[in-house]
Amino acid sequence: MGLVCFSPLQAGIYLKSESWNDLPCQWKGWLLDHRQLLRCQSPIPGSKPTEMRSRLENIAKGFNQKKDTGPLGPDDLAEWGGVLLRLGRPEEALGVLQGAQRAHPQHFRLTSHLCQAWCATGQWTMAQALSVEAVRLAPGRWLAAEELMARLIRSRISQPPDRLDRLFTTPWDGLFESLGKGQPWEKANSFSPNLTADLQRVALWFPTDGRLLAQTGVLCAALGDVHQAALILEGAVSEFGVRDPLVMKLRFVCKDQASKPGNHTPKGLVQKYRSARPLEDTSPLPSYAPPQKGVRTEVPWIVFTKTKMSPKHDPEFPNYLKSLAGTDLTVEGYLQPFGENIDSGNFLLVENAVGCWWCEMPDLTGMIRVELGDNQPLPALRRLVEVRGKLRLNATNPESHLFFLDDAVVIARE
Repeated sequence: MGLVCFSPLQAGIYLKSESWNDLPCQWKGWLLDHRQLLRCQSPIPGSKPTEMRSRLENIAKGFNQKKDTGPLGPDDLAEWGGVLLRLGRPEEALGVLQGAQRAHPQHFRLTSHLCQAWCATGQWTMAQALSVEAVRLAPGRWLAAEELMARLIRSRISQPPDRLDRLFTTPWDGLFESLGKGQPWEKANSFSPNLTADLQRVALWFPTDGRLLAQTGVLCAALGDVHQAALILEGAVSEFGVRDPLVMKLRFVCKDQASKPGNHTPKGLVQKYRSARPLEDTSPLPSYAPPQKGVRTEVPWIVFTKTKMSPKHDPEFPNYLKSLAGTDLTVEGYLQPFGENIDSGNFLLVENAVGCWWCEMPDLTGMIRVELGDNQPLPALRRLVEVRGKLRLNATNPESHLFFLDDAVVIARE
């Protein structure tokens, strides 16, 4: 089997404000961070900005204010342009990066980010010229990564828009048959961890690119994780409209296999994963005003998800969250029925809709148990809602949820 193998991929968008774990990571964690980057770049209409988006918007605002006090250096301009790319504003990034790269043509990050901006606006010919420069300027540890980007760009220029990029080549003989029987594919071990890291990372640079998402799903399926592959491929097809024949057939096979009961993890460890998630959470919890007596507090999800679990699985709640215990809160999210009985008045509140292609039920720190107040009507599911209730924290019962909103009222958002 012929594969194009690359060293661990670290190129693309180089932000000092981002910290990455070693790749490849576990696929469930990859999906969670893909969703996070997707929602940062392409917010759900009517929803509040995610913590990541708010943080990056503040960084971009800071650079915009800083330029009024004096000229920015090339490092600042490269960072500003990269932040704008993460925010899904490539046209603004071009405005920052074009002049800066002309003034500093030997600056690697400026050149790479400008190349990414041309890619994000679909101007692949312009990107190709910059990719040649990025390869020339790349330090040794980044060279293979920039060569991969150049290969991707050449593929986008030559390949039909309804076909996958040719980042690696392989005859997929026997893949569908093996997956359909619930068996590991005999050629799965031919894929190196570095190749998995490559595709995981490049798809996170462009979270709104369906073809890259689909290609990642194909590799995930080849490595035997049919459950996660089904989610990835479903998103590529249903949300991004990918119609590559390989993707369409593989999506059907993975969905059929994942719907069967049992453990869909490959029997043997096909590949060693180096981390649980790609993005390392190093940002501190923002400062919030303390709760005021008689005033309902609007709480963002990061306050809950910053809860840490000790090795013994005891929760370590943030101090701010502990100060909110027993007070009235408002949290925005989506409701998921708790158990089979939808009439019980108990639901789980999660930040993003469960059942959509990019996510499963989140970790324990990403869900809140909602218990409706007496005589409250059953809420409409599959809609963004606002839940008002009294917060209760659980630090002692490991068999139950961490967060509760008691006597809750649910208000559907338009």
